[in-house]
Amino acid sequence: MLCPKCNATNESGDNFCTSCSASMAATPQMSNTNKQKILIIVTSALILLLIIIGAILVAGGSKPLCSFALHGLGDMYLLELNYEQAHEQFEKIIEIDPENPNGYIGLAKVYIGMGNNNEAFNILEQGNNKVSSAEIRRMRSELRAELQPLEEDIDVN
Repeated sequence: MLCPKCNATNESGDNFCTSCSASMAATPQMSNTNKQKILIIVTSALILLLIIIGAILVAGGSKPLCSFALHGLGDMYLLELNYEQAHEQFEKIIEIDPENPNGYIGLAKVYIGMGNNNEAFNILEQGNNKVSSAEIRRMRSELRAELQPLEEDIDVN
């Protein structure tokens, strides 16, 4: 009988290899059909999870779950520089859950990406009036600092 670890020849009744002391107990190998079954089960479970999440979104389920999904979509569209779609997702967050800072922050990022810092500042002002968020305050302060020199230039001319 061959050792599964070192391939040394051993007596058929030995429990351990005489060369490397590895166990001679047969280690069960997963067949390809078992691997395929597991893959199908895992894939089916993921698809079912996505269907459930989609159903909850369509049915107007809980605010946190909807907001979380919309936030993820909005961020994805932002990364793709698809500002129109990102804008739509973040607007929905604000509509569904006006006390969720992610809607205001995401929408401000959309406006900043589009070069509309004034509108970004305005949406952050709205967010600051609805919810207490350090991120909203930080972004608002940064935008205010960027916008003030522009306002001073306009006043001088």
